This record gives sequence, structure tokens and C-alpha cells, in this order.
Amino acid sequence: MEQTHRGTPVSDPKPVRVIAQDGHLVDTVIFSVHEPLAVVVIAPATGVRKEVYFSFASYLQASSVAVLIFDYVGVGLTATAANQTRTVSQWIKLDLNAVLDFALNRYAEHRVMLLGHSLGGQFIGVLPNAHRLSKIVMVAVGIGYWKLMGFPQKYWYRFATHLLLPVLASMGGSFPPRWSGWKGEQLPRPAALEWSRWCRSPAYAFRYLSAEDLNATARLTVPTLALLFSDDAIGTSSAASRLLGYYEQLPVEKRVICAKTGNNNRIGHTGFFSRKSKALWPELLGWILSH
Repeated sequence: MEQTHRGTPVSDPKPVRVIAQDGHLVDTVIFSVHEPLAVVVIAPATGVRKEVYFSFASYLQASSVAVLIFDYVGVGLTATAANQTRTVSQWIKLDLNAVLDFALNRYAEHRVMLLGHSLGGQFIGVLPNAHRLSKIVMVAVGIGYWKLMGFPQKYWYRFATHLLLPVLASMGGSFPPRWSGWKGEQLPRPAALEWSRWCRSPAYAFRYLSAEDLNATARLTVPTLALLFSDDAIGTSSAASRLLGYYEQLPVEKRVICAKTGNNNRIGHTGFFSRKSKALWPELLGWILSH
């Protein structure tokens, strides 16, 4: 649907070629807008494919916001044998960083924002170009330490991170296995093991970050909105507060949305991006477009 009017969609989502610093192709699509009012890069949660965000991205596109969405290498269409050595750290420092750099270069004259869902919003401070963002949106974020999660998920995460994943590390097959209760996409084995190690620590991944990365996180000053949900047992308010404590200078507005606001539908950890929660989208759009 080619159009040329300012602020209108240019095309249906199309793939764009984004190459990480180590040469891996990052599977990325763009929801283009001619002369967009803003540009949003959506960074996915662990084990969540980019297609989950398409309805929300289409809504933003129809509202004159261009959107880029990607899959971490080793997830989705890139879940090939050659890509099964990826770690979570590489997802952030290589994959997310590459997509963000692509957006900042392609839309150098526009306001570029990062919307990070769960994992995608945890480590924005370590990205070299994070200071060039005009705004940040953190959705369902929090420290991944299992004790800060709600019931009953915390006990599944304790079992998975302390026993299941370490024991299965030397076994073949998909990872984590479907019978374990994991509902996301299968992960590269190194990513699953690194993530499980983080979840066992009260400081989560921040225990393992370099002093340089911790300092960069503490110094980030980009205006930020943190969206949390009352029925999210993973991104709880206490987990989010622990995470935001590492962003010492971040000007952040924290909003907790009651699940009943979403037309009595459960929101949970991922439901905000479902069309069932579209009644909640205009409020976020207003914040994105505000100056």
C-alpha cells in the first residue's frame, strides 16, 4: 500500500537487512511511515517472537509511528544449528545494539525510541548509543531473580533455574523442553544457561556486568516510562523497583495498570501486546507522541 502523504504508512511490514557486529543476520522487519512522528524499536522478551508484537506495531504505524521489530539470533526463523551458540548477553550487546544503530542511522532526523519488553528493557544502559534515544518505554520489566516473582511462577522459576536447566545442559533436544512448562520459543542452550544463572542471584545479571556497564547504566538520563501490570507475576512491582535502582539518574515515570482496565482480560507478562488489550494502547501512544 504505497502512499506518500506525511505521517501515513508506506508499506506492510517488510524485512530489512541488519547485521550484528559479529556478522550474524538479525531477523528484523520494519513498519514504515512516510515522515513519521516518531520511530520505535521494540526489543522482545526472552523466548517471544517478533510476530507477537505485530498487532501493536500496526496500531503505532496507523498512528504515524514507524516501528522496527526483530528476533534475537537463535530464536524464530534464525533458530538454526549455526545460531545455537548465542548467549543472552550477545542478544543485547550484538543483536539489539545492531537494530538500534540501524534505526538511529536510518532515522537520524527523527525521534527514535526504544520499547523494551521484559528482557528487552532490562539492559538498555549498556547500549553504546542509548543516550541518543529520545525516550524509553519499559514494559513488564524487573529483575529476574526468582524470589521477586509472584505465586506460583516463582516456584517454577526456582525449579527451572536451580535444577532443570543445569541438569539438562548436557542432554540433547529442544531447550528448555516443552514438558517443563516453558511457554516461549526454544532458546539456544548457552542463552538458557546464562539466564538461569542470572535468575539464581538476587542481583540478577547486574552481578556479572562490568564496572563500565554498571556506570553507564547508572548515568543514563533518557526520559522513561515503566509500564507494569497488576497481574504480572514475573515483572512485579518489587522486581521493577530493584531493576530501576540500577538506573540511578534515569527520569522514570512508573505506572501500574490494573488488569481489569483491560476489558476484564488478563494482561500478565505479555498480554499488553494482544489486541485484547488495545483499549490500553492510546495512553502509551499519547506518551510516545508527547514532547
